[in-house]
Amino acid sequence: MADNGRALAPVNNGGFKPSQKQERERLRTVTAFFIFGTLIYATYSLVIAGAQDILAGTFIQTSMVLVADIGPYFAVTLIAPYFMQKISYFARITTVFLSGIGGFLMLAFAKQVHWKLIGVGIASFGYGVGEVTFLALTSFYHEVTLSAYSAGTGAGFVIAPLYYTGKPRYAYCPSYYYFYSFF
Repeated sequence: MADNGRALAPVNNGGFKPSQKQERERLRTVTAFFIFGTLIYATYSLVIAGAQDILAGTFIQTSMVLVADIGPYFAVTLIAPYFMQKISYFARITTVFLSGIGGFLMLAFAKQVHWKLIGVGIASFGYGVGEVTFLALTSFYHEVTLSAYSAGTGAGFVIAPLYYTGKPRYAYCPSYYYFYSFF
């Protein structure tokens, strides 16, 4: 198994530059953490941006989407760090992927609002697990990965609402934005 901590370790070799292979590894790792941060927080802010469309035609307040979005996320990030190290990274990332897909498919295709809110909660659980997982993963790499992840979260908060508002409303039904957000 490769030593992941060495990929971004500071060079202490008397002033010589790292090899081209080490530079590629460093760039790939930093880019991956940036993308992880972007994807986790883009899904989070996409739900917030579409809160009114999720509840369209109902008398339910928009704050219910925020409760469904923040509740599971808060619970996971509050409780999971105490036992998450006992779960493999493969299982964690699989959970993030499956709950994201399942939550957004439920959100896109459900007709009743309570099912849509359950879909929001499932997706929220997934990106709560994702945040705990990827923040823990940064400890195996150089500190620049944490900066890349943080920059990715900022990019995700900006990209998703722009994507959501930029989609032509005449082309797609708003409930299908979540389905098309995978493409």
